[in-house]
Formats: sequence, C-alpha cells, structure tokens
Amino acid sequence: MKKRGSERKELPVIGSGVASAVARAVGTSNEQHADALLMHAVILAIVIGTCFNAAALLLGPSLYHVMGARSDALEATVKYSNYLFMGAVPM
Repeated sequence: MKKRGSERKELPVIGSGVASAVARAVGTSNEQHADALLMHAVILAIVIGTCFNAAALLLGPSLYHVMGARSDALEATVKYSNYLFMGAVPM
C-alpha cells in the first residue's frame, strides 16, 4: 500500500516552466522581466541543444553499435541521426 504523498514527482519541463514564468511577468506588467526570462530561455535552449547534439555526434556511433547496428545499417543510422540532431539546435 502506498503512503499518501510518496508518489514520484517529475521535474517540470523547461518550456512549461518558462511559459509560466513569462506569463506571471506579463500578468504583473513587468515586460522587462518577461524579456529577460525569454532571452535566458533561448540561451538555455541553445546550450542544451548544442550539448545533446555534441553527445549524439560523438557517442552516437558507439551507442548504435552496442544496440546492434552493423555495416550499412550503422552507416545509415549515423547519417540519419546526424541530420536529425543538427536540426535540434535551430528548432
């Protein structure tokens, strides 16, 4: 039997947290704070996207090999993931 309040809490997603913070700033007519929050969120998204992109480019081939990809399948998988993750930062 579970105890009340013992459920696992999930971390909030960055996008919803930013949207909430910006909405509160706009709601209090603090446009400068809203602009600052938005700029920080964009910078954070670029940094996180770049880190994931670098990890995928550097570690992807090894990970796909461990998952069973070999020869032509490994080559195609690496090519596909490179295109996929290169688009992650600009989005």
